[in-house]
Parts: sequence; structure tokens; C-alpha cells
Amino acid sequence: MNGKMDQDHLKKRAILRTVGPIVLIIGIIFLIIGIADFFSVPKSPFGGSISQTPFGGSNDFFSSTQNFGGGPDLFWCFFIAFPLIAIGIGMTSAGYMGAMARYQANEIAPVGKDVFNYMADGTSEGVKNISKAIHSGVTESKNGIRKNEISKNVKCTHCSTPNTDNAKFCNNCGQKIRLISTCYSCGQENDVNAKFCNHCGSSLI
Repeated sequence: MNGKMDQDHLKKRAILRTVGPIVLIIGIIFLIIGIADFFSVPKSPFGGSISQTPFGGSNDFFSSTQNFGGGPDLFWCFFIAFPLIAIGIGMTSAGYMGAMARYQANEIAPVGKDVFNYMADGTSEGVKNISKAIHSGVTESKNGIRKNEISKNVKCTHCSTPNTDNAKFCNNCGQKIRLISTCYSCGQENDVNAKFCNHCGSSLI
């Protein structure tokens, strides 16, 4: 946002903050005038107009006429007051919208921070348990894969194809799998995957 846009924004905000309250005050004045005129009209329970002349005379100095039952003369002020009040409130709210938003942010931010810290303190133990469960599951999965790899280390003595430790026949050549390899030199039993005898050192291949 360049300087020109900021300057226009500040001008518009100043206009709204100045004109808005003025329009609002004018609307309130019209409203007060309308209300005062509405309640100032005297009313008679019999309606019509009553002429009162003291002592029954007709002298203009003592003669006074009061109209009872007539409507207010300034009722139209209400039709001007309400739109002006609405426009004034809208302009004033728009002018102070930024200040109101900053005030709300300053009021809400500490509360949100406190709520977050409270929730963090209350749920930290649960998060730790979830983390431990995830770590345990990953570890068990790795151990299972590792065990599966180890279980396939039994090689066929005929074609050297890896097979599972519980396999009885090779899955490649079909020959019977020997789990123990016997040394031809000393007769010592060795692991089926051993290449040399662990007793005399002779080759088992």
C-alpha cells in the first residue's frame, strides 16, 4: 500500500468521523422537536375546539381560543430524524471501525491466550499419551518388519533362496529345507546358513 492510498484513507476516515456525528446530532434534534410537538398538543376528551371568553364577554384582549383534538404540526420531523440518525450512526461507526477493531483485539487477545494456555496445560498429558502411543505403534511396526525380514533368512541348501523359518519346502525349487547343516569332516551340527563349521572350520558349502 503506497502513501497516496494511505492519505486517501486518512481523509475519508476524518470525513466520516466529522460528518457522521454532525448528521447524528441533527437527526436527534429533529427527533426531539417531533416528540416535543407531539406531546405539546392539548387534547380534549370531547374533541373539537373550545372557545373560552372570560366573564362571557367578547373582548379580544380577554378572548383566547384553544384547539383541542387537533394533530401535531411538526410530525414530519420524524421522517427526517430517523434517516439522519441511521446515516449518522453508520458514518460514525465506519469512521471508528478501526479503533473499535483494535480495542476488541486488545480485549480478546489476552483471553484467547489464557484459554490456549489453559487448554494446553489441561491436554498436555493427553498429547503425551497420544505421542507415546504413536511412537510405540511405529516401533512395533518396525520391529514386525525386522522380524519378518529375519524370518526369511533361512536359505534353501539347494538354490540359496530365502524362505521363512517355518517353511518345510523351498518356495523356489521345491526341495526340502534343512534347518541344520552337518559338517562332513567332524559331524558337528551347524546353522543351515553357516558356510564353515564352528567346530573344525571345514567348509560346509
